[in-house]
Amino acid sequence: MFGRFSSCLLAPAALAVGMLAATVPAQDADIDIPGAGAFDQFITFELEGPPGRNYTLQLSPLLLQTCIPNICYDIGPFAPWFDLSLSTFGVGSFDGAGQSSKSLFPLPFAAFPELDVFPLYMQVLYTGATGSKLEGKSGVQILSLQVQDTWKPPTSGTDFVTERSVHTVTTLADTEKILIAGGNMGGITGSFGTNIAEIYSLDLETLTVVPNLMVQARTGHSATLLDDGRVLLCGGADDVIGEPTDAAEVYDPVAQTFTAVGNLTGGPRALHRANKLADGRVILTGGTDNYIDPTSIILGTLGTTTIFDPVTNTFSAGPDMGSRRLAHTATSLPNGDVLLAGGYTIILGFIPIVSNTAEIFDGTSFSGGLFMNGDRMGHGATLLPSGRVLLVGGANGTDPFDPAAELTWDLWDPTLSFFASGAINDGRILPGADVLPDGRVVISGGATGSFLTPVSVQTAEIWDPNTMVSTPTGSLITDRAGHISVPLEDGTVLVTGGGQGVNPPPPAFPTQNGLTSLEIFQP
Repeated sequence: MFGRFSSCLLAPAALAVGMLAATVPAQDADIDIPGAGAFDQFITFELEGPPGRNYTLQLSPLLLQTCIPNICYDIGPFAPWFDLSLSTFGVGSFDGAGQSSKSLFPLPFAAFPELDVFPLYMQVLYTGATGSKLEGKSGVQILSLQVQDTWKPPTSGTDFVTERSVHTVTTLADTEKILIAGGNMGGITGSFGTNIAEIYSLDLETLTVVPNLMVQARTGHSATLLDDGRVLLCGGADDVIGEPTDAAEVYDPVAQTFTAVGNLTGGPRALHRANKLADGRVILTGGTDNYIDPTSIILGTLGTTTIFDPVTNTFSAGPDMGSRRLAHTATSLPNGDVLLAGGYTIILGFIPIVSNTAEIFDGTSFSGGLFMNGDRMGHGATLLPSGRVLLVGGANGTDPFDPAAELTWDLWDPTLSFFASGAINDGRILPGADVLPDGRVVISGGATGSFLTPVSVQTAEIWDPNTMVSTPTGSLITDRAGHISVPLEDGTVLVTGGGQGVNPPPPAFPTQNGLTSLEIFQP
C-alpha cells in the first residue's frame, strides 16, 4: 500500500541489532495511511508485516542506502533535528495477523506550512522470529507535508514526457502503480494521440516511461482494469489524420508490454465509455465514428455497443442503447448495473441535440425513461458512498454545435431517479469530480466559455452531500480542462495532464496548449 502524508513524523532510536549480517528476505512489510490528514489532524499509520515481529520506523530526508551491522535499508540516516524525544512513537510489534498502527498529532509543525515543499522518506525495519536482530524491511514511502485544501505537484517534481489530455488513468491491481496511457498532444479538443504510456508510482511520487510503446497511438479512448490485472485499451483517435480506430490492445503490468487483441465489433469509435460488468466482461457504449472536424464528430454519434470477453480476448456486438450518446458518462453502480447519462444524441436521424436523458444497463439490456433536470455533455460523474450519482458541469444544449458551459449539478438516486439539482461556482466543461474519504466531492478545473472556444479555469470546489451545496476550495496550481483525476487510497486526489484553452479578444484566434504536469489535492 502507499501513503501521502501531510505532517512531519518523528523517528525513534532503532531497536537493538545483532552483529552478524543476515540474508534479507523479500520485502513483505508495508505502510499505509487510510484517509487524509493535514497539519492539524491526527495521522494514523496502518502497518503490515510478519506476525509477532518487532519493528521500528525510520525517517530521513534522503534516499540513500544506509547499512548497520546486519541490514542495509534504503533511506539515509535519521536526521536528529527532527527528534522531539517521542522515542516510543516508531517502535512496536505486529500482532498475530501481522497488523499494527501508530498515530501522531503533528501540532508542533502546524505553524510551519512551508515544510510542504520538503520531502521525507519512511521505511519499516523488523526483527527475526526470535531476538531483536533486524532482518527485514518494507518498501520506502514518501512523507509529503501539505496544507489542508491545497494543491501541489508531486514531491519529485516529475512531469509527463509528452502533453496529455483526454487520456486514460488506470489504478493497477498493484495499487501503488497507476497506468497513464495516450491522450491528445496539443490541447483539449485536439485529435492527435500518442503511443507513449507512463507509470506513476505512489510510493515515491515518480513517473517512469513504460519501456514498450502502445500498439496504437490513441486519444479519446477507454481503459479498463480487467479481473486478471491486465488493462484493456479500446478505440480512440490515432495520430495520423485524427480518425477513430477500431483497434484494441491489452497492457500486461508484469511484462510491461502492450499486445493487440483484435478489433471492435461495429467499427471504430472514440469518446465512448467503457465499464467492467459483474461477470468480468467490458461493455463499450456510444462515442463517435468520425473525428475529422467538430460537425463530423457530432453527426457521427453512435447508439451501438460492443462487449469484450477477457476469457477469449474477443469482441461481440452488444445491445443498442435507447438513444445515441457521445461525451456522456457511464457510472458503474454497486449492484453491477451501469448508469448512462447525457451526452450528444441525434433525433430524427440527423438533428444533433445535447441530451437530458439517462438509461440503465443491467448486464443484458438497456432501460430508459430517466430524465435529468437539464441537458449536459462533457460533464463529470461520480458514485457517492450512498449509491447516488453526482453529475457536475459539462456543457448544455443552447447551441448544439458549440454548447456553452453548464453551471449546475444533478443528483441521481436509485429509488427516486433524478430528484435534486443546484448550482456550481464556475463553468466546468470536462472537469474532474472525485469522492473524498468523508463523502464530499472535489470538483476540479474544467472550462468555461463553450466547447469549441474553451477557457480553462484554475478554480476548484467541494460539493457536500449533506447540505447539497458546492463551496469554493483552494485553486489548482494550473488552469486545466480535459484532465483526468483519480482518488488515491490515502485520501488525496491526483490530477493529471489536461489542456489550457484561452479565448483572447478579437481579432486573435482561440488557442489551446497541452499540459504535462500533475498535482495533488490534500482535503
